[in-house]
Amino acid sequence: MVELMRSLFPSRRRRPMALPPLAAWCLALLALAAAGPAAARSVSPLPAALANLTEYRGQDGVSYYFQLTGSSDGGVWGSGIYTDDSSVAAAAVHAGVLAVDETGVVKVTVLAGQASYAGSSANGVTSASYGTWSGSFRVEADDGGDNPTLADPGTLVRFRGMPGGVYRFQVSGQADAGTVWGTNRYTDDSSLAAAAVHAGVLANGESGVVRVVIGPAADRYLGSEVNGVASANYGYWDGSYAVGDLSGTVAPQGHPGGPDNPYGDPGSLTAYRGLDGGAYYFNLEGTGSGGIWGSEVYTDDSDLSTAAVHAGVLASGQTATVKVVVLPGQDAYTASTANGVTSSRYGAWSGSYRVAAPDGGLGTIPTFGGATQAAATEGSPFSLTPTVVGTATWLDATGLPEGLSFDGVSISGTPRVAGRFPLTLWAANGSGESSSTLWLDIGGDGTVVDGGTQVPDDGTQVPDSGGEVAAPCVATLSTELQLEVPAIEYRSGADSLWLAASFRYEPLDDGAPGFRVVGYSTINAPRVDCATATLSSQMALELPLVHYVTPLATLPLRASLQYRADVGVVFELTDFAVQQ
Repeated sequence: MVELMRSLFPSRRRRPMALPPLAAWCLALLALAAAGPAAARSVSPLPAALANLTEYRGQDGVSYYFQLTGSSDGGVWGSGIYTDDSSVAAAAVHAGVLAVDETGVVKVTVLAGQASYAGSSANGVTSASYGTWSGSFRVEADDGGDNPTLADPGTLVRFRGMPGGVYRFQVSGQADAGTVWGTNRYTDDSSLAAAAVHAGVLANGESGVVRVVIGPAADRYLGSEVNGVASANYGYWDGSYAVGDLSGTVAPQGHPGGPDNPYGDPGSLTAYRGLDGGAYYFNLEGTGSGGIWGSEVYTDDSDLSTAAVHAGVLASGQTATVKVVVLPGQDAYTASTANGVTSSRYGAWSGSYRVAAPDGGLGTIPTFGGATQAAATEGSPFSLTPTVVGTATWLDATGLPEGLSFDGVSISGTPRVAGRFPLTLWAANGSGESSSTLWLDIGGDGTVVDGGTQVPDDGTQVPDSGGEVAAPCVATLSTELQLEVPAIEYRSGADSLWLAASFRYEPLDDGAPGFRVVGYSTINAPRVDCATATLSSQMALELPLVHYVTPLATLPLRASLQYRADVGVVFELTDFAVQQ
């Protein structure tokens, strides 16, 4: 088994990809956070390795959060306001924000250059005076705010050493941007632009903001071909990451070689020899031209696409997914003719397989059972032990946000960021490995309910504007059953708030044309009159929960909702504006 895994996951050294200069890294904040501590941090502080403020020069007024260890070493120029080539760790001690050797989060605000900087001695650090300099910064105590969205870093190598770190990046998906190793868990030198396409977060050529969770070193990374990107297998690598969308709603890819992410045609199964009892899935085209030995059970050097036709699983020329169960070697293999294919006989051989129609089973490979969703609260202890079905000799969990870790049995810790995170659970034994998704909802000031919906429990009214309707509705209920709903504006005064709403359209009690919007008890249900609508007493259109996540202080959302009989419920976000 060890030798097989080494062959599947090579560990040759690779040259890391070139990194772009940090000067282009950081985008402006979408909106400035309200005064005072944020209700819930949705991204992590930046690592100390990125605390060179000369690379942020020109982003005056933008604040960043770094995790640093206070130091008395390093040059510092200025007092209160420091030159941007000053050591941030030493400036934090000079400013009284950190003590020497104390590790913590500091807030650093980029400032314009000054005409002069006055030196002084404070807290065991002596800063020097200086004249005109092109950039400055101020360092303050952490107020719980979030870092802004960063520009595409190319790879995540510079974030290594911050397992669990959660960051947002503006990325343009590009399938050929660079090499990618892994599936769901990627080596940290994999191209982020290509990995985002492979993960299904961005389409090729699509630009958007992605969320990355930094992971620790891993022993192996499984490649697969998905969304036009072929990622490769790899062995041990010192850093990893997972990439997803901001709201955590994009599911991870199916396990490579599993029913939801089958491999391509391998030719033969010799590379799988020794994984006895494991079931693997392959997408291939049936053919009658390959060499095969055996009947029902084939030698593992038999051509799989031909064996699939001989076994009656595929017709010649048919392309579909097949299931293969790896078997130990047999003493003899019999010949036969079936479905236009003649197999040969053979004596003893070291490996075998059986091919069948896909049924979702994984043979003796362990899987996960039990709950697929879990809830936690930022700042509160959390523990969960996944339920393993079968016998596993190795378990792992990836995509864990800051504060959580996996000890080989359980996920535990105190989460330090809020949001919805799709975690990937891994299980393996001598037959192979599988993975499953666990959806983890980490609430901030609200209580997480029903697998991802968060309702404020801090007294915030949603909407606190009383559910204003922006314009009269236009509704037509006919044989096509189309109903358009006006834009409804939600506002929240919370620093960070997940909004969740359910809607139901039903006739008014007095029988007049129109409908009522019904939601949680914190949502008013305004009457919407509509002269062109006719709703019978039997008609009630129910829409699923709509889930928003925002770090903004004020959030007006304008949405139109539409019901069409041919496709069901359609939700369209028509306007998203930030109010300063």
